[in-house]
Amino acid sequence: MKYIKNMEHTPYQKEIIKRYYNNRENIMTQKLSELITELYLAEGKKRQRIWKRISAALSNLGITPDKIEQMVNTDNPVQLAEFVNRVVPQHTVPPRFPTRNEATPPNFTTQ
Repeated sequence: MKYIKNMEHTPYQKEIIKRYYNNRENIMTQKLSELITELYLAEGKKRQRIWKRISAALSNLGITPDKIEQMVNTDNPVQLAEFVNRVVPQHTVPPRFPTRNEATPPNFTTQ
């Protein structure tokens, strides 16, 4: 497929791009959560690759490079998870579903 310069996006594509950038912080937060889980289980070279991906995700969230380097140097997934919970704004966390006790039971009627 040839690359066409100055290609305009369709309205549908523009809407997808807009939604991506509106939800970018949520996407990065979710990705970071998954990477932290992988980090708990990783060893050796795989652990180093995951730290590189974590660094990129933290950078996309606006964390300063010196703080990222400090987290990488500690190589502590627990400390990283606590840091992410503290630093990432709470509005980026997906809405919490009510627990069984909080949920109101549906009003079923039998006929």
